[in-house]
Amino acid sequence: GHTYRIAEDAVDGYESEITGDAEQGYVAINTRMPSLTVQKKVEGKLGDKTKQFEIKIRLADKNGNPVTGSYGGVEFDSHGEAVVSLCDGEQVCIEKLPVGTGYQVTEVLADREGYQTSYETCEGTLSADRTATVINRYMEEIPDSGIRDAGSFISRQQLARDEIRRRQGGLLAGAD
Repeated sequence: GHTYRIAEDAVDGYESEITGDAEQGYVAINTRMPSLTVQKKVEGKLGDKTKQFEIKIRLADKNGNPVTGSYGGVEFDSHGEAVVSLCDGEQVCIEKLPVGTGYQVTEVLADREGYQTSYETCEGTLSADRTATVINRYMEEIPDSGIRDAGSFISRQQLARDEIRRRQGGLLAGAD
């Protein structure tokens, strides 16, 4: 008998899977490899838009094993982890990840220096392109002026002025 081998040439950015048999036929399925974009946002009037924040990205394949190597210029270590530094408005795109890659994005020093950290789509499994956003909102405080109960002080001043005017008006009215 003859032995045949069914294969497809690799296409950059796609995973190929061939299923079927000689009796039923073969099917080649090409699935585009997804990208993970990680972006940084800083909110709040007093938030430092130029401050660099360290963000940890952890990747695991569909079997739970660490994804290692370089993706989109980001190097993942033997634990499937990489750390990038981003400031407000910056992003990094991790391209051509295996379909089914699990990801988790966290800030290394979250909730520090007056910032409250929150996350949007920062954990999941990639079947298509995703964007993970790490948001730092600066928790603004009104600077202490040292003035206490200024509203009642101003009110007392206004009341005193009104009383003087009333009395002056009364004295003038009584002089007639």
